[in-house]
Amino acid sequence: MKPNMYQQMAKLEPENPIHAALVNLTEPAKIVQFFDSYVAHCKQHGDTPEVRKNPEAVARINIGYMLGYTNPATTKRWTGSIEGIVNPYSIATPQLGIKQPDASNAGDVALHTLLTGLAIGIEIRRKGYMGKPPLETVIKD
Repeated sequence: MKPNMYQQMAKLEPENPIHAALVNLTEPAKIVQFFDSYVAHCKQHGDTPEVRKNPEAVARINIGYMLGYTNPATTKRWTGSIEGIVNPYSIATPQLGIKQPDASNAGDVALHTLLTGLAIGIEIRRKGYMGKPPLETVIKD
């Protein structure tokens, strides 16, 4: 039996199959194959019940996170191939007052990472995460 796309990437880079996929896969059909096989892997081998219950969300979050370490062409290719993947580093929006960092300035990068993490946390709390309700529905007046 031929290994699925996730297994093929895990052979290339056992510690980080997502990175292997981002670097090596350029065709939309292959990207979708990787995503589907990664979702199946999360569903079967996820380390928590939440991961196994909602593997698509986990796959989108993990791939989106890893896109933050790639170039704009890779990000565009992956976000154009799989709906719902968000590169957290692209969340820097004028509404939040967060600008893209100067990559040569470690302080800028650290501040950007912190602010982006806070923005993602706010979005998760506002919209809910992995089947959990939004924070507003949890907190009662």
